[in-house]
Amino acid sequence: MGHRFAHLVLVSSILLSNAANLLAAATEKVQIGSAWARASTGPVGVIYANFHNTQNQDRSLVEVRVGKQVCDHAELHTHSHEGNIVKMRPVDKIALKAGQTTRLEQGGLHIMLMGLKRPLSEGETLPVTFVFDQGDPLKVGVPVQRLASFDNTGDNTTYGCPYHQQ
Repeated sequence: MGHRFAHLVLVSSILLSNAANLLAAATEKVQIGSAWARASTGPVGVIYANFHNTQNQDRSLVEVRVGKQVCDHAELHTHSHEGNIVKMRPVDKIALKAGQTTRLEQGGLHIMLMGLKRPLSEGETLPVTFVFDQGDPLKVGVPVQRLASFDNTGDNTTYGCPYHQQ
């Protein structure tokens, strides 16, 4: 009887482990790379990242959550050029095309951290949860860097936006 119980426990453990791996794989259908937040002393912060959609169907990033100890809320943003002025505006979602990488970068799509509770210091890691239109949220530790120390764009241009002047 004891032998059967041990076998049952072993089989149950394997099944639970496989279920956990399948659940984790579901969230990895969108891979996140080069995620970083810019060091900031102002009232807002910014996160940049690359999202690679490994699926054969389009997905969307619909929300970003950052702890209330960091900021009031996060917003998905884009920008537009109106003459010589760059204007930012919030968007409801960011499209992630099937089989492609979408870059959130300076001068393009990005995530604004509104109402920072404290400065973002180089070397710290922010707990960030990315929420997609399908699948589970994906939790990532996002490092805080100075602009010159990590820039996934290769472009150190400063744009005419008060949020980016930090």
